[in-house]
Amino acid sequence: MNQLPRENVCNLCDLSKSSSEVQDIVERNLSKGIQYCCRSWAVHLTAGKRWSKSGAGGVDRREVDFEIFSKEKVLCWLEVMSLVGATNEAASTAKQVYQWLSQRPNVISRSNLLVVLWSDVQRFLAAFSSPISFGPLHIYASALAHCPLETELWRCYGRFAKIRTIRGLQALTWPPNLWTRLTDSAVSSVAFSPDGALVAFGSADGTICLCDAQTWRQVGEPLTGHTGRVNSVCFSPDGKLLASESGDRTIRLWDPQTRKQFGEPLTGDTLWVYSVCFSPDSKLLASGSGDRTIRLWDPQTRKQFGEPLTGHTDLVRSVCFSPDGKLLASGSGDQTIRLWDPQTGKQFGEPLTGHTNWVNSVCFSPDGKLLASGSGDRTIRLWDPQTGKQFGEPLTGHTSWVNSVCFSPDGKLLASGSTDKTICLWDLQTGKQFSEPLTGHTNSVNSVYFSPDGKLLASGSEDQTIRLWDPQTGKQFAKPLTGHTNWVSSVCFSPDGKLLASESWDQTICLWDPQTGKQVGEPLKAHSDNSQLIWDTLALERPDIQPNAPSPVTSAFVKDHWVTLSFSRLFWLPPQYWHPSFDIMILSRGKLAVTAEESVYIFDVSSALELDHRLAAYS
Repeated sequence: MNQLPRENVCNLCDLSKSSSEVQDIVERNLSKGIQYCCRSWAVHLTAGKRWSKSGAGGVDRREVDFEIFSKEKVLCWLEVMSLVGATNEAASTAKQVYQWLSQRPNVISRSNLLVVLWSDVQRFLAAFSSPISFGPLHIYASALAHCPLETELWRCYGRFAKIRTIRGLQALTWPPNLWTRLTDSAVSSVAFSPDGALVAFGSADGTICLCDAQTWRQVGEPLTGHTGRVNSVCFSPDGKLLASESGDRTIRLWDPQTRKQFGEPLTGDTLWVYSVCFSPDSKLLASGSGDRTIRLWDPQTRKQFGEPLTGHTDLVRSVCFSPDGKLLASGSGDQTIRLWDPQTGKQFGEPLTGHTNWVNSVCFSPDGKLLASGSGDRTIRLWDPQTGKQFGEPLTGHTSWVNSVCFSPDGKLLASGSTDKTICLWDLQTGKQFSEPLTGHTNSVNSVYFSPDGKLLASGSEDQTIRLWDPQTGKQFAKPLTGHTNWVSSVCFSPDGKLLASESWDQTICLWDPQTGKQVGEPLKAHSDNSQLIWDTLALERPDIQPNAPSPVTSAFVKDHWVTLSFSRLFWLPPQYWHPSFDIMILSRGKLAVTAEESVYIFDVSSALELDHRLAAYS
């Protein structure tokens, strides 16, 4: 591995060609042995024998080799991984090495710096997976060019960047946020796949996007077909299907692996579908609608299973299967909860009555012995699903609508979030509040969700924050997670509990590290620079007032976040530069000036122009 060249391992000279277009060059320049080493070295490193202190100074030779590789050859390794189409694999490898180093602080004498460096490598791959996956030259022209300046990765490799930011938005450190996705419209729903590998989110523009939860990279193109707002997305428990329901009154099923629609849309509802839920065995899909019905569907045949379940006299806001799949609960604006036998389609017992306002949320306990309902009447009620009788007295304490209820994984606690800005925890053995209400939010709490191990509770609010709580102490865990600029409508933990997703009306979805309480990538905002627009480093004035300024480059434009020159991809722009439109581009003496809205960005692209033989004339 340490015998690899320092950079450009295949001597490429065309920035616009993707890795898939240069496989003939890869065949000639990268032996199967090199490819195997690049894809397997981390397994040998982390699963190998314990390093012993030997040799000069008591340092194992492997330690020296690994340190040299980390500080001198990582980008070369990434080149190979890009060329063989394994950028996602590289992200997994970087995470594996980082975790291995973190758990063995005494393995290597200078491990602290290497831990920081491999943390940077993880973030580097997450932030710049798009250009790195496109082609290896963009490791230097696009990714390294925007690497934060105070990171260990920049300290080791910054000198190899082919583009320099003279006036722009190059950060000093990685953002506190792990990942943020900006959409063209409000994000309306988010869900993790059962294995935690994918995140799906639906938008008000009718599209669904899938992202890799490991690399935080979008997987394929958005799923299109809906003609109205996507209200809810839901994975089947076996992970083989994704369901989306929309304001266009249809439910669509998708294959997450192929990202293709699975059969025809499920139609039949005559008004908006508000809620969808798969049965535990993935064999049925339930939908609750504004037409006051619940419909059951066979996901494999895409046909309705039996007749619509009727009985509610107002819209159905929430549906939920029991853990064994033998019962389906529905909560409605008619102030009732109804239980159904999904196999026969018949109502199970009488309607559960007692609420005096809309039932906003229904949820079964993990063992299926209790059903909780939260209502606009400010109460939570517990029910015995088998007898249909209320279990104890209503849980009172909220002073406004109860928007969300959630059982802890062990079934001992119930959390409720309310428009009164508080979260309440309830001891299900005593029926009393487990602690004082959790306070801190300054607006309605729209969503509550326990982590899979039950040690954390997340809440999302209209105050634009997410808060993490220790359910046992009732104390807030770290500071509020800030970054959203509009209501947080939903929060959800990944199945392994290592990520928390939040969706917001600000048109973003964010992933967070719940242990550090830090956001993954700052929310994307349009940059505004109100200072006088000057081309200081170019010694140019505004083109519209300086008659002898260089003319705009008509062959330069930005498309899909790529700065393109003579139809050749020059470099990729990270999210902080994603403006709706770019106005003028001026190229002079190897420096490119770009205006967008009221901002000016200037890049030294001379080294990148020299790298591409077709663009050398512009340098």
